[in-house]
Amino acid sequence: MKNLTLAFLFAQIFLISCSKKSDLSGLISETATISSTKFSCGPTCTAEAWLLVVDNNISYEPVNLPDAYKISNLTVRVTLKKTGLISNNWQGTGEEQVEVIDIIKK
Repeated sequence: MKNLTLAFLFAQIFLISCSKKSDLSGLISETATISSTKFSCGPTCTAEAWLLVVDNNISYEPVNLPDAYKISNLTVRVTLKKTGLISNNWQGTGEEQVEVIDIIKK
């Protein structure tokens, strides 16, 4: 039983040491303006979404924008991680979706 416990312990240590670290590449740090927009979510439906419009006039759709920052025309300093995803028809703005890593009011 002691050998089985030691084998399990070594296996756990090996797995933890081989796990991937957080990938920080692909992060974008920008000044952005928060914008509210509406999109069609069906033939008779419109929904509201929030966008981050960065200085070079590119818009991103944040998937996790904190409620405290859902204010139109608010200028923020934000660190984003691109997801490589764009929402489908009826489900979003069609802009690239990003994950907000860090955000502060400017």
